[in-house]
Amino acid sequence: MKEIHKAGVHHQDIYPKNILLVRGNPDRLLWIDFDVATTFTDPEPEQLALSDCETELVKGFGDALRDDQAEGLPPNTKFY
Repeated sequence: MKEIHKAGVHHQDIYPKNILLVRGNPDRLLWIDFDVATTFTDPEPEQLALSDCETELVKGFGDALRDDQAEGLPPNTKFY
């Protein structure tokens, strides 16, 4: 997500369904579905706050999805 923000883009649809995992490279994720994304060139304070919010939400996905897996729940229980 930080790389997307550095490119001047807010994804605005940050759900696990829009993340693809790269087989053989667990540290790499691919974001898809940019149909509602917005772009900016000179970030204003509210755009920087949105970037921070998106980044924090993404950090929480991993923890929640890991909890689901540990509990044996289907992969779509908490977020979608």
